Amino acid sequence: MRGAQFQESQLFIDACRFLDNVNGMQFRDSKVTLQNSTISGSHWGLRCVYSDLKMTDCTITDNLVNGANIRDGKLEARGNRIVGNRRGLYLQRSAGSVFDNDLSANSEHGIFLEESRAEVVDNRLVENGRAGVRWLNSEGRLARNSIAGNGVYGLI
Repeated sequence: MRGAQFQESQLFIDACRFLDNVNGMQFRDSKVTLQNSTISGSHWGLRCVYSDLKMTDCTITDNLVNGANIRDGKLEARGNRIVGNRRGLYLQRSAGSVFDNDLSANSEHGIFLEESRAEVVDNRLVENGRAGVRWLNSEGRLARNSIAGNGVYGLI
């Protein structure tokens, strides 16, 4: 079961809860503003492809695979709490601005950038199982983050 699924859409989602689904939220080819919402207890938290996502003040917790997975898209994330997932925030071939988020206590990585371009500034990246930040074939800016107490690496 999916909490929400859509395609080729423009949505503004505010103060919603997507709990205990296979996929909390999944979309493609869309432009989405998500704020003040919770995605928790699912297999996959949030998955989007070929989309623009602006995510503000959301809570994404306790999802078995990834908290938020953005592939071939654009992300603006500010003030979110993405904790207790396998991977917190995973950007694949995407562009992102990731400011003032709590990306902690994920079993693998707080944020994983793969073939992406991102600004990662003023985030809390602590107590993740493998690394606070995994930066693979990516470019961008990493500044003023709190990176501490991660399992193997602060930054890999």
